[in-house]
Amino acid sequence: MAVSAQPKEPAAAVPATNAQPQMAAPPGLAKERLDKLPLSMQTRANFNVKAVTQKTPEYQEIKEVVDGLVKALSTKDAALFKKLHVDDGSLVYYGPPAVTVKTLGSRQYAELCINCLEPFEKVDVRTNNDMDIRLSGPLAVVTLTGTNRLVPKQGKPTESKWRWTLTLENTQGQWLVGHEHFSFASAPTAVQ
Repeated sequence: MAVSAQPKEPAAAVPATNAQPQMAAPPGLAKERLDKLPLSMQTRANFNVKAVTQKTPEYQEIKEVVDGLVKALSTKDAALFKKLHVDDGSLVYYGPPAVTVKTLGSRQYAELCINCLEPFEKVDVRTNNDMDIRLSGPLAVVTLTGTNRLVPKQGKPTESKWRWTLTLENTQGQWLVGHEHFSFASAPTAVQ
């Protein structure tokens, strides 16, 4: 049985464009919530995201906040950890990795994070010096990786690699954490 091949029509050319499309609400995000975002965040065209290099004042200011968080975690300093977060009781966090509770407010979250370190005699948080910062107006998204070395009050020391994403807000000239997500990139391994 012979099959005749029909000639295919050429694909239509897609015009090149530099215009960025409107940002659609992701599935599950109600349009009402998207409308509550600042106008500058409602369209990609107005987002104006820029990478920040180490030589800029913004990089140094944000690095001071991240270094402060690392110090607060390593010394279990709840007051410093809280001080570096936006004081907003309406923010929702889902607790640190070891905790499955939903917390309301950045201050409650900060307290919960420090309390989770109580079983450890020593906490050594080390960054990999790979911090990346993206700015859009008074908002910054920061990503970095590192390693935790934990010495429990009972048991053997462990080490875990981690990833950290933070959003910061510049309010009245001060960068503060508005939200963050911390996740372990590897299971803890025993160390000497």
